[in-house]
Amino acid sequence: MTMNEQLKRRNISGVYIFDTYPNEERRSPTCVEDCQQSTRRAWCMSKDKECLRNTIAILADAFRDLVAYLHTETCVTDEQRREMEHMANNIVDRSKWNWAEHELADQVDVISEKIRLLADACGVTKGGQS
Repeated sequence: MTMNEQLKRRNISGVYIFDTYPNEERRSPTCVEDCQQSTRRAWCMSKDKECLRNTIAILADAFRDLVAYLHTETCVTDEQRREMEHMANNIVDRSKWNWAEHELADQVDVISEKIRLLADACGVTKGGQS
């Protein structure tokens, strides 16, 4: 996968921070899951645990919404939907553990990657720039 394929604005979660992709001159609002990992990590490390837990919950909701949409479009089966929803629920449940900020930032990375992979596999973006 090339950098251009990885770095695109899918705009799934609606949680925007600023990022500048290598081929851009100016920062642009970018959904947290679409940001470069270094930008996302710096943003995460500037937040407290509660903010990170809320971000994980929002990202998990966005992932579940994406899964539901793909299910209605018959892109995922009933079994796949159940498994992906279970995985998202587990990520949210684990975020409630007494983890340090960097561990919660890791979980933001994990759910972000799940959103990107599923959206790209099915060719989904949610309007806006791509």
